Amino acid sequence: MIYVPDVKIGDKFGRLTFQKLSHRCDKSRQWFWFCKCDCGKDVISCGSNIRNGYTNSCGCYQREQASKAKKIHGASGTELYSIWKNIKQRCCNPKHKYFYNYGGRGITICDEWKHDFERFSSDVGVRPGPEYSLDRKDNNLGYFKENMRWATDKQQHSNRRCSVNISVNGTEMSLKDFCKERKIDYQKAYTLIIRKKIKVNDALAILGVSEKPSN
Repeated sequence: MIYVPDVKIGDKFGRLTFQKLSHRCDKSRQWFWFCKCDCGKDVISCGSNIRNGYTNSCGCYQREQASKAKKIHGASGTELYSIWKNIKQRCCNPKHKYFYNYGGRGITICDEWKHDFERFSSDVGVRPGPEYSLDRKDNNLGYFKENMRWATDKQQHSNRRCSVNISVNGTEMSLKDFCKERKIDYQKAYTLIIRKKIKVNDALAILGVSEKPSN
């Protein structure tokens, strides 16, 4: 039985409209489609790249945006423009070397920013100073206005995914310290308590550690 992707002829993503299946890549097992761009050109592209927004036209959209960046906001060579492009690559391009840690684990960029640098620039605002860089408040959530801030290295260090807090017998402490005190593997504890949302004492039992009740 051949699996056919869950899209149909006539579906439209960005400027591309699915016309018919082209072929399946033997190596990647990805389906490629014949598509029609709004500008009239025909395109053959990987269906997953089209659906996740990485490929959204025959190339005309990217050319228009690059021209717009140069002629209107003049930001194509700026640091913020590079940040925006890198965010999109990490979230939307499976070939990006860090995709596994972003798009690969469900981190997305909001639709308002994906194709609009000016909206992104307006929402994040001006960089307060050279010691600040753009940071997500919750590293388990994606890139959208309410989850972004300009932060110092110190603030970002405390906001890393490994710097998570848990409640132990009514007391909040970092998972890192919790594991260090009990000499247990951090990654195993993270998987059980944070990812699988298993209660602390139950996780300890699974790990073979007995937790003394608080006085």
